[in-house]
Amino acid sequence: MQSEQQVTIGINTTPEQAWEVIKSGKDVHKWLSEVIKSCELFDNIRVCRTDYGTITEKILKIDHEHMEFKFVFLEQDMIPNIEHLTTYVKIISDIHGKALVNYKWTFDAIDDVSESQAKEVLKGMGEMGIKSLEAYILSN
Repeated sequence: MQSEQQVTIGINTTPEQAWEVIKSGKDVHKWLSEVIKSCELFDNIRVCRTDYGTITEKILKIDHEHMEFKFVFLEQDMIPNIEHLTTYVKIISDIHGKALVNYKWTFDAIDDVSESQAKEVLKGMGEMGIKSLEAYILSN
């Protein structure tokens, strides 16, 4: 069954500052160190190591004009019983010029339980990732 999850959080940086970190596709371990222990980029393939194993992703889109970043998981061990996990990151400006970071995931789950578990994990990961992004930007 196809499903999706989404998280949007405003952070105390400009959209340009947030995009500067996201757009490179590398150094994820520097701003998401709670989960990602190391990360390497080989053309459009990103390989990250976690406490759970290796995550391999293929970067599908980096749109500088619209501040959109899209990738698909080729291999991941963090969320069982899902396939075709695709992540979309979009950064926009709020009415005060601060960044709104939107994470959206689409995926296929084998059943309702797997779908519910995946949604919960992705929501937590998105919230943590966005807050970690903000902390990283503000500390540099």
